[in-house]
Amino acid sequence: MDPRNPDTFNHRVQKLYTGRTYHFVDQIPDNYDSKRTTTLLCIHGFPDFWYGWRHQIGPWAREGYRVVVPDMLGYGGTSKPIEAADYSTKKLCADLVALLDLLLIKKAVVIGHDWGSYTAGRLSVPYTPPSPVYLPIEEVAKKAPNLGYQVYFASPKSTLEVLAHLRKFLPFVYSLKTGPDDDFTPTGALEEYLIHKPAIKRNSVLTEKELQIYESELSKGMWGPLNYYRTSKFRHDEELAAGLPSNLRADLPVLFIWGTKDATATTSVINKSKKFIQRYQDVAIEGRGHWLMVEAKNEVTLHLEPVKMIEEEEPILERQPSPPPHTTFAARGIHPPNFSAFKPRDYRMPNPQPMNHVAWSCDGKKLAAVGIDKVVRVWQPDKSMDMRSASNYTGGHSDDVDYVSWNPTHPELFCSSSQRDRRLVFWDARQSRYTQQVSLKVSPVQTCYSPDGKSLLYVSAGHQFFFMTHGRPNPDAKEEWRLSDKDPQIGSHAIFNHLGDGIVVTHHQEHTLRVMDFPSLQVRESPAAHVGGCVALALDPRGRYLASGGLDSIVNMFDLNDWICARTITVCEYNINALSFSYDGEYLAIASGGSHIDLCATETGAPLHRVPALAPSPTVSWHPSKYVIAYCGQIKAREGGPPPVGIVSLFGLLE
Repeated sequence: MDPRNPDTFNHRVQKLYTGRTYHFVDQIPDNYDSKRTTTLLCIHGFPDFWYGWRHQIGPWAREGYRVVVPDMLGYGGTSKPIEAADYSTKKLCADLVALLDLLLIKKAVVIGHDWGSYTAGRLSVPYTPPSPVYLPIEEVAKKAPNLGYQVYFASPKSTLEVLAHLRKFLPFVYSLKTGPDDDFTPTGALEEYLIHKPAIKRNSVLTEKELQIYESELSKGMWGPLNYYRTSKFRHDEELAAGLPSNLRADLPVLFIWGTKDATATTSVINKSKKFIQRYQDVAIEGRGHWLMVEAKNEVTLHLEPVKMIEEEEPILERQPSPPPHTTFAARGIHPPNFSAFKPRDYRMPNPQPMNHVAWSCDGKKLAAVGIDKVVRVWQPDKSMDMRSASNYTGGHSDDVDYVSWNPTHPELFCSSSQRDRRLVFWDARQSRYTQQVSLKVSPVQTCYSPDGKSLLYVSAGHQFFFMTHGRPNPDAKEEWRLSDKDPQIGSHAIFNHLGDGIVVTHHQEHTLRVMDFPSLQVRESPAAHVGGCVALALDPRGRYLASGGLDSIVNMFDLNDWICARTITVCEYNINALSFSYDGEYLAIASGGSHIDLCATETGAPLHRVPALAPSPTVSWHPSKYVIAYCGQIKAREGGPPPVGIVSLFGLLE
């Protein structure tokens, strides 16, 4: 491990169950023992990345420690969400927990620097207890002038300005602070230098080669790194909601190492932090500034004795296993069906075209299927799935039908759509002729009713979504579906939430979801979800989780309270096509590019059964009150074999 050469360290990139992808260095000692070796989790600050710990990783690993050093969110090879809310302390901690889970590490000593010290009050930023009153950063800077630079960093304009002047910015921030012109902490000083003053040759803690490495990494974007300074309100609200105490746990030892020339670590704040920490020890390094891992690399590296003291005196509490035992079927008294005892039932259609979509009516008595022609076919599966028993709805479309949706409030009403004829057609299953036909200017590929059945969203082949509403334009007119005047929104797939006051949207080229209010369409959340783009969504009927599927073959389960990914399901080998929850929310069905349907446990993510299919299915749908799934597809032609044929399949117990 050569600090001058980043490639000599052990790099890894992994998708976490929070939905974010993290790059990290994982340096494992030669004498590694998973039960005995202590792990050091090192968390960098601004504007650093894993490389800030380059002088410590090798020596600590040679001392017998496992050293894990991530690029924090927004930096280096780690995910870089745009929204500042994604950088809250709660979400960052969730990522770090997920990283430890990924590495099967049950306990670790956490070492933080700068922003990393919000997780561990160790290096260069003293511990600050939760505040009962929120103070904007402008007010904080008035009380603590040494934090004035944060006012500039918190402003959106700093993102492009810092990025445009990286060559001036980095030597200024990483200077040795040998003169008054090297102090960037007062309000306005950094902005004035970057925008209005010529570059000054400074004594930097970084060599020219190191400056080039930092410039190369940070030139990927400054939005993520600077977002940390835009989270003060989010962090305050999180701490207030959690009721965090001012005092740290009495059994939690803290070592704080600081440089006497660090303008961000004043003695008054350090003395104040001692009041809130019972087992507190600090080490002042004379004549050193903020960048202790470089300026005082030998001193910092040698300060492992307190770590050993922590190991010997206070064994670090082991974290609970993940997933927690209380989420298992046995702990909750759930007896899952014996899925392996069921056999798929496949029904061949009289056409070589593929079946594209199937959907259950809200009472589960009818199953609709479309795809092979201009007809919508509706069966009553508890009676028969024979082709002759299907009710055929024709005359609404002039070309192949692609998608069908049932009204969630009426078991006889449904809507079909066709990309080719650009129509939405509304039907009442009690009559053969359609009730309304709507011509569009776009090609619809997906539809979704609101829970009250009064609104309908449809997504176009051009990855935009639009709305329709049902009602009377005036008291004398009849009720009908009308196009909304709302502007189209970007999205490849969209669904309403259970209350109808929000929608969740994916895009096949975006790695984040968008959670929007309805009807205002204001974006509320943008959680990171998939590296390869998001393509599928499903809501847990209990209102606990949202499942998302991506082109990366991963399914993420988001907790709907805080929009943090609770678990990741990695059972699939192909792109995800569709997702569906069972009526009780206990099971998730996953349709992918493989010739099977995967059934998994919602609360643990554990795979339960792989349903064999005759072909990959573009969709899957759970029955609204029984453990039955419907799916469809096309059996491809083989050389010397029968021609291709569309199929509809059922799996489960209908009786």
